[in-house]
Amino acid sequence: MQFDLLLKGGRLIDPASGIDAPRDVAIANGRVAAVDAETP
Repeated sequence: MQFDLLLKGGRLIDPASGIDAPRDVAIANGRVAAVDAETP
């Protein structure tokens, strides 16, 4: 999949999901398309 923006190695804090860890966040078409420990 191709993304418009990929933020790699940032610290993601999401209290609702209990996540506080390094994650990659991918944006496509103005929306979050993927959140993963390492996005290809």
